[in-house]
Amino acid sequence: MFGFPLFGGVTTVLGVLAGFLGSINDKAIESAGLHLWRNRESAEFWLCVIAVGVCFSGTVWHRREMRGEDASKCFVKPTD
Repeated sequence: MFGFPLFGGVTTVLGVLAGFLGSINDKAIESAGLHLWRNRESAEFWLCVIAVGVCFSGTVWHRREMRGEDASKCFVKPTD
């Protein structure tokens, strides 16, 4: 799924949608506070943010797998 040619475009559109929802619903998201699912606007925003995170991480993982690198060490800096 993460290797699908149009998946980068899907990730970009989700990121733009999350930014758009965050900008037009900023008061509703702020009023929800730590109760992220209190209202529909807040839930839509956070679902988009989580979806972007999953899509981006999956794409990084897939590309490392295709290059033959160890995907479990994606963000771990090697020590000397």
